[in-house]
Parts: sequence; C-alpha cells; structure tokens
Amino acid sequence: MQKARIAAVDAGNDAAKAVIGDTANRLVVPNVIAVERERRQVVQLEADPLDGLHVEVISPALRGADGIYAVGNLATMYRHSTEVPADAIKAESNQNLVVALTTLAIDAVLCGQFSAKKGVIQATYDLACGLPLAEVKAGRKQGFIERLKEGPHKVRFLDTPAPLGGNTVSITFGDVRVYAEGHAAIADITMDDEGRPRRVGIEQLTILVADIGGVTSDFCIIGSRGHLDNVNSVGLQDGISPCVDGIMARVEQEAGYRFRNRQELVRCITDPREDRRYRVGLGRMSIKGIVDEELDILARVEYQQIRKLFAALGGQIEICFVIGGGGILLRPYLEALNVDKLPLRFITPEESVWANAKGYYKLLQMARKIGAAK
Repeated sequence: MQKARIAAVDAGNDAAKAVIGDTANRLVVPNVIAVERERRQVVQLEADPLDGLHVEVISPALRGADGIYAVGNLATMYRHSTEVPADAIKAESNQNLVVALTTLAIDAVLCGQFSAKKGVIQATYDLACGLPLAEVKAGRKQGFIERLKEGPHKVRFLDTPAPLGGNTVSITFGDVRVYAEGHAAIADITMDDEGRPRRVGIEQLTILVADIGGVTSDFCIIGSRGHLDNVNSVGLQDGISPCVDGIMARVEQEAGYRFRNRQELVRCITDPREDRRYRVGLGRMSIKGIVDEELDILARVEYQQIRKLFAALGGQIEICFVIGGGGILLRPYLEALNVDKLPLRFITPEESVWANAKGYYKLLQMARKIGAAK
C-alpha cells in the first residue's frame, strides 16, 4: 500500500490555497468554476497549465454535480462562471469540492509520488482543512469528514496543457482532520515550519484571532495553553465577498465598468502602482470613494465585534491578530476606527492569506508525529 501524502487545503472564497508535501510547496487555484455547456473551442492551449484547467470531476461527494468544468483562471474567461455565493454553507458546497479536488489532482500528477493503475494515477492523501467556526459549532464537521471520505474522487484533465492534460487521477483520503478556521491559524502564527516557537512569548498570551474571510468572519479566542474558548469564540455571517460584490455593482452602475470577478477588483484596490490603484476603464476613473464607503461599513461591523469581545472578557485578551483576505483589505479602516487603542496586530499580507492553510498543515504534521510515537 502506497504511503499517503500530507496535504492542507484552505478552500477560501477567493482561491483554494494548498500546502502539500512540504510547507514550501504551495499551490493556488482561484475559486471560480464554469460548467462546460459545450465542447471547449481550442485554437491553441495556454502556455501555463494552471491557466487552462479543463477537467471532468466524478465524485460521490458531489451530490449529482458530476460534470465537466473550467476551473480557476480559465473559468474567469467565461461569462457564466460562478464564484462562491455569499450565503454558501462550506460543508455542503459542490464548488469548493470541485476546486479542492482539482488542486490535489494537479499535485498528484506533478509530484511523481503515486503509481498508476490502468492509466489512472492512484493518489492517497492525509488531509487537513477547515470550516467556519459557526459550521463547526452547528455540528457539520463529522458529516463533512464523511463526505470527503466517500471517494474515490476522480479528476480527468481534458483540454489542459501538458504535463496535466490527458491524465486521470483517482483520489482517496486516509486521515481527514477538519479544524475551525481562525483557530488553526494560531498554529502558524506561533510555530515555525519545524514546530518551534516563533514570536517568542505569544504562546503565553490569551489571543483573539479575527479571521475575516469571504463569506464569514471567525473570532477565535485561544487561551495561554492553546485551548479554544468554546463559549466566547463566535462566527459571524459577515465577510468581505458581499461587500466586494456591492462595490462591483456600484462601479458598473456609476462608472459603467464591469469587473469580471472579485479577484480583478481586489487587484485594482491593492495595485502597487499608485497611478493604477482604484482606476478603471479607458479614462482611468477613480473608484476610491465607492471602495471607501463600502469597506468602511464592513470595518465598523468587524471592529464592533472585536471591541465587544474585549469588553466582555474583562481585559483577559492580550492581543488580537487580524488575518484573512478581508483583514488585508480592511486594515486601514480598522486602524482608523481603533480609538480604543486595542492591541490589534496585522501580519504581512502573505502570512495573513496563508495562515489557515499552513496552520492546518502544521497541526496535521503534529498529529502524525504523535500517532507515530504511540
């Protein structure tokens, strides 16, 4: 029996972010799909296989959604592509599963670790992933694990550039561990890749992690012994995606410019080139006023929740890490709102985006070591 490969996947609303085999081996696939309504018309395949992900996915976990999909960058080219809706339940989302399985299938082809049987790559993974805190509290974790273990899950690369095109991967999961989003991030914030302490002294503090995601925001309180405060940790159905969608709608109505997807808008807001940031259309109209109005509304909701937790716990919380894609976008607004001088900490954008995926990976590594020692 071949050895399972360790994988951690954070199926975020913007993208599936995977850490596989090693903390340095990372893969990003935008969380956008388009159901193929007719055969893909190809003049020339894309230069980068990640720009031409054209797959057939067959899985008992998809609940009748087997089919042929454009995934990631390729899907953004289709007008009927879909991003994860703001009211999505992650534990039940077919789209998240299609993108996650495609991401693992890419690794299975490229890593060279798995053997093939009758032309099908037989891939086995020990998987760590996450659900929003509210879904974990609602008892969806076990059902989600069972859904993942229902395999095998088959991914066939169709009109996709080499070296992926023409390969079929059968994926099964061995160990599956599901963590609460935000809670897992503290493992990455406090431990380096070898499991040693980083940011010395942080592990002795009571920490609030505010993970502002696409659909939800998770506020996890972790005590000095690393235990999650189940009573006071909360999840809100407030994320950055509805806010981004609102900005896109207003820009189309007021400026006549239509963003293809959420990622295009985020790139516009965060463009490092000063003369391009917030600028759209041929006339390079500024949308900063619209962006500021919409993001400030969400920042106030997030700040009030953080403030509420600090007040409720009577000063027990000693530091608050604000992470996630939403945390990156809302940082200047949260800092402006912080008249209470709460100890808010913002890690680098790269650390913030990868905190959950790397945290899942490190926690699964630790679980493996403990299991091996028994």
